[in-house]
Amino acid sequence: MLPVQVGGHPDDVNGRVRHVLFVEGSSQEVDSIAIGTLLRNMIRIEAMGPSFHLKSVATALYPSHPNYYFLIDRDHHDDIVVNSSWNNFPDSATSNLLIWKKKEFENYFLDPEYLQESDLLKPLYRGSSGIKKLEEKITCFANQRVYMEVVNRVILIIREEQKDNWINVFTNLSNFGTPQEAVKALTDMQEFALRRRQIDNSVSNDRINELFNDVLNFFSGNSIPLKFGVGEWCARMSGKEILRQIVNSCFQVTDREGLQLQGEEKYIEAINDLVKKKMSDQPSDFQELYSLIKDRIDNS
Repeated sequence: MLPVQVGGHPDDVNGRVRHVLFVEGSSQEVDSIAIGTLLRNMIRIEAMGPSFHLKSVATALYPSHPNYYFLIDRDHHDDIVVNSSWNNFPDSATSNLLIWKKKEFENYFLDPEYLQESDLLKPLYRGSSGIKKLEEKITCFANQRVYMEVVNRVILIIREEQKDNWINVFTNLSNFGTPQEAVKALTDMQEFALRRRQIDNSVSNDRINELFNDVLNFFSGNSIPLKFGVGEWCARMSGKEILRQIVNSCFQVTDREGLQLQGEEKYIEAINDLVKKKMSDQPSDFQELYSLIKDRIDNS
């Protein structure tokens, strides 16, 4: 699939067109549009579908295209992998891949103080009392989906475990002279029996219950229902649907004729309004992304 270019490129004349940041999703989704706005159009933004596509392309292209960069959601990645992607960027030994420190791009907007930077926020949610109301809204929407989020996280953990490289292929031609010898070589391998036991253990009821409780405690900070500022749920649960609910209920967006925007138009405009604000008012990870890309362009 060919990448889809987002927006114009005012810096093409000075060679910045050589630098490309590939992101997840499509050219019409909020990630592509808002990240382009956040980076002040200093780099081309290309949308390239799911994260596993970007990871594969990043690995394949970085040796021949050092000015291609890749940004994906955190999903299942652990702290070591995530922090390494930022601390070592651009890393010529691996790939020019950055992984959001929070679950998704949208999680960065689940911050009442940041939301209050928007001119499109309804008056009810402004000021110190508005901070409290936004916290309550975000927490309410999160509590509606917390158990599904925990279950989905357990599924991802088990699914990732199953991807382990648990068996090696043969390289010695001895004992492969007949079909019978070949089959015997397979059936004699202890790895198959060990793998069956590992799979049985990984999907046993005891293991699933243990994972469920571990993830729930991690998200909630041992506090159910969820409380704002307690546990890691605000950063590590999926923020996409929560943010949509916040925009729908807490923002008022109009077009040039004063007509109320709804749906996707309203959502994108609300997010775009926030990332247009001055860089010092952006979340620290947004500021770091801007600095990393700008330094890379300026010094290449």
